[in-house]
Amino acid sequence: TSNKKSFIGTLSLFICALIWGVTFGIQSKGMDYLKPFSFNCFRSIIAVIFLGVVVLFIYLKNKNKPNFYLIKNKKALFGSIFCGLALFFGTSTQQIGISMTTVGKSGFLSALYIFLVPFLGLFLKKKVATKVWFCVLIALVGLYLLSVKSDLTIEFGDIFLLLSTLGFASQILIIDSISNDINPFLLSAIQFGVVAILSLIPTFIVEKPSFADTIEGMPYLIFAGVLSSGIAYSLQNFGQKYSPSTLASLVLSLESVFAAFTGFLLMDEVMSSKEYIGCILIFLAIVLSQINFKKRKNVSNTV
Repeated sequence: TSNKKSFIGTLSLFICALIWGVTFGIQSKGMDYLKPFSFNCFRSIIAVIFLGVVVLFIYLKNKNKPNFYLIKNKKALFGSIFCGLALFFGTSTQQIGISMTTVGKSGFLSALYIFLVPFLGLFLKKKVATKVWFCVLIALVGLYLLSVKSDLTIEFGDIFLLLSTLGFASQILIIDSISNDINPFLLSAIQFGVVAILSLIPTFIVEKPSFADTIEGMPYLIFAGVLSSGIAYSLQNFGQKYSPSTLASLVLSLESVFAAFTGFLLMDEVMSSKEYIGCILIFLAIVLSQINFKKRKNVSNTV
C-alpha cells in the first residue's frame, strides 16, 4: 500500500539522517589528518569501490533480467551525473564557508536547503501544501535554536554557505525526478564517482596530502566512505522514491539533531535548554508534516 511505502521511505530517510549526524563527529576527527578536498576525494573513492561491489552483486544476482533493472534511461544516467556535480558544489562551498565561520552558524545556514527545496520546486510546478510550508518554518526556527549560539550576523564566509544550499537543494530535487528510474546504489556510485574526479585537482595540486597523514586518517575515511557516503546516500535515494522532495528535506534536517546528540553522548558536549527546544521543534515539524489532517468523508452503509 501507499501508506506502507511512505513509512518505509520516511524510515530510510530517518536512518540516513542518523548516520549523517553520527558521521559529523567522525568527519571532524578525520579533518585532523586531511584537508577538506582530500577528505572528500578519498572518502568518495572508497564509496565508489564499496558501491561498485554492491552494484555488481545486484547485477549478477539478477543477470537474467533486462538491463534496465539497474538503470532505465539516459535521463537517469545524466541526472546521476548532475547529482554528483550538485553534491560537489554543495560540499565544496560548504567547506570553504565552514573555514570562515562558526560550526553552529554553518550548520544552520547549510540547512536552509529545507526552505530552498520547496521554493525551487515551485518553478518545477511542484505544489507544496500550506501545512508543509508551516512545518518548514517550524523546522527552521528549531535549527536556529539548535545551531546558532550567538547573534546571527552575515559575514563573507556565509555567502559560500548560502551557495552550498543551492547544491544540496538541487541534488534533492534531481533525485526526486530520477529515483524511480535507477537503482539507488548505482545512483550513489555515479554521484560519488563525479565528486571523486572533481576533487582530484584541488586535492593533489592545492592540498597535497602526505601518505602518512592519509594512512592515519584511513579509519575515518573508511567509516565516512562506506557508512555515510555508500549506505546513507543510497538510503536517501531509496527514501525519496516514496517521499516528496520537501518532506524528504525535512526528515534529512534531523542530521543536525543527531549530530548534537552525538556530541552530547560521545564527546561530553553540553546541550543548553535552547538547543533541546530546537530539537523538539524539528521533531514536531517532521511529525506534523506526516499527519493527514483532512477529515475522512463518511461513507454511508449499503445493504
